[in-house]
Amino acid sequence: TLWHLAERYLGAGKRYLDIWRFQPDSYRTRRAGPDHIVVGDVLMMPPEAIATAVWLNLLPKAPAAPPAVDL
Repeated sequence: TLWHLAERYLGAGKRYLDIWRFQPDSYRTRRAGPDHIVVGDVLMMPPEAIATAVWLNLLPKAPAAPPAVDL
């Protein structure tokens, strides 16, 4: 839920509307409200949430570069 994301990345569940308001209008018009997110949704996060994710090392790792090929 947005509440859980806000708890984890913004420090307080009651800040879930900060995440909701950060979504583009095109996303918000497809959903009935902040309690209607679904698996697979890609959410934009406020900058302070991204800083927390970096600090906690929660961001996905970049894929390894493919091995070099001699031609």
